[in-house]
Amino acid sequence: MCEVYGFCGNKPTRLNRYTNEFWLHSRVHQDGFGYYLADRNLLYVNPNSAMNYIKGLGKFNFESKLALCHIRFKTHGPASALNCHPFIKYDVKGIRWSLIHNGYIDDSPAVAALGTLQKGETDSERILLCIVEAINSFYEHSYFENYNEFFNCMYHVIENTCHELSTLGKTNLIFTDSLTNNMYVYMNAHSLYYLKTDSGIHVSTTKLTDEDWNSVIPNKLHIFNNGIEIN
Repeated sequence: MCEVYGFCGNKPTRLNRYTNEFWLHSRVHQDGFGYYLADRNLLYVNPNSAMNYIKGLGKFNFESKLALCHIRFKTHGPASALNCHPFIKYDVKGIRWSLIHNGYIDDSPAVAALGTLQKGETDSERILLCIVEAINSFYEHSYFENYNEFFNCMYHVIENTCHELSTLGKTNLIFTDSLTNNMYVYMNAHSLYYLKTDSGIHVSTTKLTDEDWNSVIPNKLHIFNNGIEIN
């Protein structure tokens, strides 16, 4: 399985204390790595093991307010740049959605059909396509009186989509959108942890430090903005 790490903060924060430990886990998860610093729209993916670049990664200033990091252990598709997380897709309104995934899904016919739209071969990319397709349908078939109603209904659509995907397999997800700059977290397999600090929320497949990490509540869409949970 892959490993994931996400951060949502109240200010740009240097994350090396957490990312340096995270990249070391690529001793096992050797089939690619990537990061997306969403507040800077900076994406990097590499189909090789992060261990090959560990000195450079340690020196790189991982300073961000909204970040996603991933190390890959391949289960769907070969080691290639197109199969590396984070994945980025745009909805019909031009909103940028980015996602990292720990787990697997057995494709339903509806999910499998999205394979014609994807660039790589992973189930994780299809998960993001499912979320974007649900959002596009939401735009097309909904009308709202105000922004609060719009966002409440959008979050409901996202959570329902995550629930549906979770019936197909292990769906530990961290994703963002460029409209709200939220970080969304959904877990159905009891293998994500979160840490609250003064600067924000860290979420990871493993406890990266000896601080007070706690288990993420499963089967619920957690929404973070500016370092706090908003739902």
